[in-house]
Amino acid sequence: MHADRDADVIQLLTALVSIPSPSGREARASRVLTDWMHERGFAARVDEAGNAIGVKGEGPREILLSTDGGRWTRRDRSAPSQRPRPASPSLRAGA
Repeated sequence: MHADRDADVIQLLTALVSIPSPSGREARASRVLTDWMHERGFAARVDEAGNAIGVKGEGPREILLSTDGGRWTRRDRSAPSQRPRPASPSLRAGA
C-alpha cells in the first residue's frame, strides 16, 4: 500500500532532518539511513567520503537519489542523457 510506504519514507526523512549534520559531520545521519536501508533489504554501506550507499537488485538500471545543492534530485543512470529532476513528493522532506 502506497500510504504505508509514504509514511515510512516521511518517518525516515523526519528522523534524518532532526539529526544535526553540518558538512563533514554526517556520520550519524548516514548510519540512520544505512540501517533503514538494511531493514528493507538493501545492501547498504557508508563509503569513504561518508555517503550512504544502498543497492537493491541487479540489472542495467540504476537510480541515484541525491541532495546535491540542498535539493532532492533523482537520476536514472540507465539513461545517461537524462537531466536530474525533482524527486517524487514521497521522497521530499515535509511531504
